[in-house]
Amino acid sequence: MLQRYTELLTYISKSAVTRNECTSAINTVLELIAGEGPETVSKVYEITLSTLKAGTNNERLWFSTLVRYGKALLRNQDYGQLAHVVRELHSSCQLSDGSDDPTKGTYLLEVYALEIQVKRTIASRSFVTVLLSHP
Repeated sequence: MLQRYTELLTYISKSAVTRNECTSAINTVLELIAGEGPETVSKVYEITLSTLKAGTNNERLWFSTLVRYGKALLRNQDYGQLAHVVRELHSSCQLSDGSDDPTKGTYLLEVYALEIQVKRTIASRSFVTVLLSHP
């Protein structure tokens, strides 16, 4: 499957398909692999993101795919990799001086929403742990 998917992604980098077709094809594959094991999911996302970053000029698709990967990592409770993804998302929305880019407000909202989901999940897990440890 990964070999065929990698082949599909070559059409994107060659600009052989439109942006809409590219987005649709990638989203379809990502939806299909959502139920697979964490290793397969991570591998598909890594292949997709590296192709989008290197071979296309579609920042929105790269960004939304990275947000989607972050949400998958959150579901799988892979907080180490998730922290890296959140940092990468946030740095993509910053100016060279390190401040937030005001022209990327929509992207920043998505980053902050993901950060809130992460903190909420971690806080609720900590709360449950405290409740269970103090009967």
